Amino acid sequence: TLAKYRESMESRLVRGVFGARMRELIERNEARFTSAGIGRGQLSPDWTSWSLSVRAGDGELPVALEQAMTEWRRMRTHGITATELDRQKISILRVSEARWKDRDNQNSSGLARRLGSVFLGRSILPGPEWTLEIQRELLPEITVADLQEVIDELDFERTASRVIFSNTPERDGLEKPTEDSLG
Repeated sequence: TLAKYRESMESRLVRGVFGARMRELIERNEARFTSAGIGRGQLSPDWTSWSLSVRAGDGELPVALEQAMTEWRRMRTHGITATELDRQKISILRVSEARWKDRDNQNSSGLARRLGSVFLGRSILPGPEWTLEIQRELLPEITVADLQEVIDELDFERTASRVIFSNTPERDGLEKPTEDSLG
């Protein structure tokens, strides 16, 4: 439905703003991580999961995770700015416009992935024309307050349903992070 598509656009905007903030920290050489972001996955039409992911250098994972969580808390407490929202809207439209211009040259792997998602009931299969048209209609209506509602629903600190994965190499002198050090 159009309401579900709008919901996915709102979550995409939130992910984009958080990702932009993480890239800014990296560009200013203030990040303890090499990359960080949030993601949204849908395993079925009725079940959505969110994740916060961090990549860090050897031995830096606990500090990097805490830095990303601190930035998430800041975003949750202070929200996002209208300027950040506008930048993300422009970015989404640019991608859709590029896909529309290149609509006759879609690669088969991308189309197969989208068809699989449709088959599993996770999404619809709009073409580039429909996507661009609907985004031009919906994006101007989405406000900072709408995104704050999405942000307020997310709680990456809730321990009851939190799962933490750590993938580190086995090397002499490199300590694996402990469960306590990751939260």
